[in-house]
Amino acid sequence: DLEKQIVQIKDLNVGARRGRKPSRSSSLKGRKAEPKYRNSANPKETWAGRGMKPRWLTAALKSGKKIESFEIKK
Repeated sequence: DLEKQIVQIKDLNVGARRGRKPSRSSSLKGRKAEPKYRNSANPKETWAGRGMKPRWLTAALKSGKKIESFEIKK
């Protein structure tokens, strides 16, 4: 009796997964963003402003510098 109930529950879960609509992902996902900030000490280090702040920027901000001083001006 218990085994029959387990099979029924598994069948319900499988059916629910199949009927689910596909999730929408962002159209920007996977695209590279242009860098917005550059490390003045090492110009090769940049940050696009996405995700976590890099260590060099975090350290500079803790030392009292403003984030505006690292902006890349076009």
